[in-house]
Amino acid sequence: MKFLLGQSAGNRVQAHVHPVVKDHVHIPELANYELKEQMAEKGAVTWIYGRRGEPHHLIVGLGQAEKLDQEQVRAAAGNAGRAIDKEKLAHVSVRLDGLAPFAALINESETVAAWVEGSLLGTYAFDKYKSKKSARSVETVSFNLPETDSLSGAIRL
Repeated sequence: MKFLLGQSAGNRVQAHVHPVVKDHVHIPELANYELKEQMAEKGAVTWIYGRRGEPHHLIVGLGQAEKLDQEQVRAAAGNAGRAIDKEKLAHVSVRLDGLAPFAALINESETVAAWVEGSLLGTYAFDKYKSKKSARSVETVSFNLPETDSLSGAIRL
């Protein structure tokens, strides 16, 4: 799995991942859809499938804003990673712009690092002794953030 910053995956993106916080479920790209508060519950994973040729949207719940921390982000990334792997998608984009109102609670570079860790840990499978190795489908995960030194360091794992 390779992690990228910016719009590096380009038009190959098969799904956009939107982490959302309870009471702040607003995604401009999905303005035509009715988004429910339960979509933001901790551990919730909701797919909105795109039409043929359009990317899908995965809404991942982080729970309450008061309890938002890196561990919540890490857990949500693991949930998202498993859901994406189950759908066998290769190129996804993580949209962290929904977390901008909570910049006072969580640092952007630490959030990206937590997402990378959660994705890797959530999709890890120990198959050293298995005769049939489990194939992982996710090739690239891109973040819709500008490339800076701190963010570049956050995706290096």
